Amino acid sequence: MDAKRVARAVERWARENLEKLPWRGERSLYRLLVAEILLKRTTRKAASLVYMQFIEKYPTLEDLCKASVEEVEQLLRPIGLYNQRARQLVQICEHRHVLEKATTWRELARLPGVGEYTAKAIGAILFGERVIGIDGNVKRLLVRVFGRYDDKIADALAMEAEDTRLLQLGLVDLGYRICAPRRPKCNKCPLAETCLYTRQH
Repeated sequence: MDAKRVARAVERWARENLEKLPWRGERSLYRLLVAEILLKRTTRKAASLVYMQFIEKYPTLEDLCKASVEEVEQLLRPIGLYNQRARQLVQICEHRHVLEKATTWRELARLPGVGEYTAKAIGAILFGERVIGIDGNVKRLLVRVFGRYDDKIADALAMEAEDTRLLQLGLVDLGYRICAPRRPKCNKCPLAETCLYTRQH
């Protein structure tokens, strides 16, 4: 496994090819967390529209903490799971001390409804931690490239990162846009030369 080569290729690709999304340049933990909650089990397009409306209405955690669950539900209706998402967002207010002081993914993972993927992804993107959030898209990509997936692969990639933010976002975008479940676009993938799947197909 050549983790260094893969990490560099992903970071180079990410510098030029990341999808433009409204939360991508954010340095606010609150806003990144909102984006991750909105992205669960919905499309990026749908989440983007609701995200912009949400941030316009609740630009800060303090603004959100003044809202009722019902108000938040109304705003989230277009993307489904709005009851669950609204409760999760409002619950964050009850644990705002964690959010206000968090500097590691492990601290974030203590928030209600924040799983390992979300916590690690934000840890890499915002805190510069040498971790990788593994969602279904990233896992599929890594299985195809290396022929298997385990935590050691993710750890090795994270340790080789020059820019943990670029590595995390690059892996997510490659898995989502290029390494599709059906008909992957191997000819557009920066990992094609090192990818076991590409060599076998």
